[in-house]
Amino acid sequence: MTDLVALNQRKKVTKGRISTKLKAAIRNIVNNGVTQEEAALAVGIRRETVSRALQKPHVVAYKDELSTELLKLNALKGARKIGKLIDGANSERVQMEAAVDAQNRGGLGVSTDDKPVTAIQVNINLA
Repeated sequence: MTDLVALNQRKKVTKGRISTKLKAAIRNIVNNGVTQEEAALAVGIRRETVSRALQKPHVVAYKDELSTELLKLNALKGARKIGKLIDGANSERVQMEAAVDAQNRGGLGVSTDDKPVTAIQVNINLA
């Protein structure tokens, strides 16, 4: 029964049309971090139109979908950059830190701490 409710809620979110101009404005907001006003101006609609649209569930779902895709793309770029650092950084320390970061992201939990942690406490009596 719960699956049926979830399916109906998803159908409600996907209902609704988003104009081409509004989609372009939302892409500009997500991809470039512009304000609603700047995004609206760029596509020739009013800021209020963008603002009201972003309160509708199907428009929020569209914006969230774009945001998720952007995060996935940036994660791939980050992984690629870490790989380049591992293979080609001039500094061995940078290579090592990139390798450790890659292993940590892969769930291997490697640590670079090879030194014991030392705690120092200083008490000053002003009385």
